[in-house]
Amino acid sequence: MALRLLAPALVLSLFTTAAAAGQGGLQGDEVVQALYDLVHRDPFVQRPAARFLGDRGDPDAVPFMVATIRYDPFRNETLIEVLEKLTGQDFGWRYEPWAEWTVRQGIEPHPVFRQWKADFLARLNPRFGVFLDPERPSTIDYAEIQWGGVAPEGIPSLDDPAVIASTEATYLTGDELVFGVALAPDGAGGSVDRVVARAYPLRILDWHEMTNDTVAGIPVALSYCTLCGSAILFDRRLGDRTFTFATSGLLYRSNKLMFDRQTETLWSNLTGKPVLGSLVDQGLELTLLPVIVTTWADWKRQYPETSVLSLETGHQRDYSIGAAYGEYFASPDLMFPVARRDDRLPDKAWVFGLRVEDAAVAFDLAALQRAGVLNTEVGDQPAVLVVGAGRAVRAYDRRGLEFEGKLGAVRATILAASDGSEWRLSDVGLHRVGGGGFLKRLPGHLAYWFGWCAFFPDTELWTGH
Repeated sequence: MALRLLAPALVLSLFTTAAAAGQGGLQGDEVVQALYDLVHRDPFVQRPAARFLGDRGDPDAVPFMVATIRYDPFRNETLIEVLEKLTGQDFGWRYEPWAEWTVRQGIEPHPVFRQWKADFLARLNPRFGVFLDPERPSTIDYAEIQWGGVAPEGIPSLDDPAVIASTEATYLTGDELVFGVALAPDGAGGSVDRVVARAYPLRILDWHEMTNDTVAGIPVALSYCTLCGSAILFDRRLGDRTFTFATSGLLYRSNKLMFDRQTETLWSNLTGKPVLGSLVDQGLELTLLPVIVTTWADWKRQYPETSVLSLETGHQRDYSIGAAYGEYFASPDLMFPVARRDDRLPDKAWVFGLRVEDAAVAFDLAALQRAGVLNTEVGDQPAVLVVGAGRAVRAYDRRGLEFEGKLGAVRATILAASDGSEWRLSDVGLHRVGGGGFLKRLPGHLAYWFGWCAFFPDTELWTGH
């Protein structure tokens, strides 16, 4: 999300007029005036506002102060002194621990907070004010919404991207990673003969994080949150509507908030549900489709006729490996606050996440790669997980059968079942050798551990022990 972060001091030079200008009919409230004056450019206005709120002694001002200190123009010793007095904490100018502590404490902000934050971020870009309009229904905590450092669509999606044949993709090396998508057209069931395959190289999606595409006649969105490591494939259709999605420039728990261009509703990248906007509370949820992270050589071997993204994207970017996020991927550190952590694994350990209705299970990728094939359950769903090349994990419905790899654990292509049958792997499902059986693929995906458990705190974790 935070590609080429804009300098907050530069962006917020827009704050040259009275910060209370966005209050609407609330100017007469002395407390509200002070909360808006926290983000006034004039320190002789800002500091008395902080002292007033400190003397008032109510912690409902803390979320405002914490949001304020992220941006250089509004930092001053008075604000920090007041914040430390109100909270008893001593984090200095370090924004991340302040933000995480505030959320963990569950501090209830002053009722004007949603309007204040919408007004505040609207000065970075007016569309943020539209996204965060407090009159719109919301299921998420505004205190955990963060600016990701870019404007709406500042990370441009690839819409109906140009693709080339596998034989033309000479820019790819065999061992580099791609997102692999293989779908059968609607109504084709488990027909392998009708599968259409497409590869999306990570080196390209690192820069774009979203593609609205059509594969096998199915409108899909591949939404990639580089910060939490999750690439999720969605069917863009809901009822009689087909949505197109883009990156909002906002984050929630270090996970991108995407939005649909039709209604400008914000959606969660991890859950596929609308979280802020006119589509909230309508029972909507995008259908997840399977996607894997595998090597280009392995994907091309399985699908010689696969198409792959062209480097001619219409955008000027350095598409060399690691150019966009290499340093972040190599570091154990996070870039944005995440209050809800789980120390059962390191923050950036890779997990394969699988959800079935209300049940969520994370499988430690390193342990899965040692196991090769795993028979398990997620809620009431019996599943078998099979490891492939790169970071590939495929999950299938196993209907109570027990499976083991026929041709070696890590590169299994045929599974032997407990009833003596044999099953061939594909990206749409398991096919019984000799015919007479099909077991569907289940749509799990990879994520960093911190990203998964921040959204599914009650998740089970499988580590092979």
